[in-house]
Amino acid sequence: MMMAVHSLATTVLMGIGLVAVLGAGLVDGYVFLAVIALAFVAALPVTWIVLRKLGGAVVIQDEGAAPLRRP
Repeated sequence: MMMAVHSLATTVLMGIGLVAVLGAGLVDGYVFLAVIALAFVAALPVTWIVLRKLGGAVVIQDEGAAPLRRP
C-alpha cells in the first residue's frame, strides 16, 4: 500500500515541479533531474500523512475468510 501511494504522490509532485520549471523557462536536463529527485523525497512525508489519514479504512481480507474485526 505504501509503495502505491508513494508512486502516485511522486508522480503528482513531479508533474507540478516540471510544469513550474518549464513555466519559469528553465529547460535543462540537470534541472529536470533535480525536480525528479526532489519530488521523490518530498513524496515520503506526503505518503506518511495519507496513510495515517486512511488508518483503519483499508482492510485486507482473504477470500472465504471471516471478516476482520478491530477491537
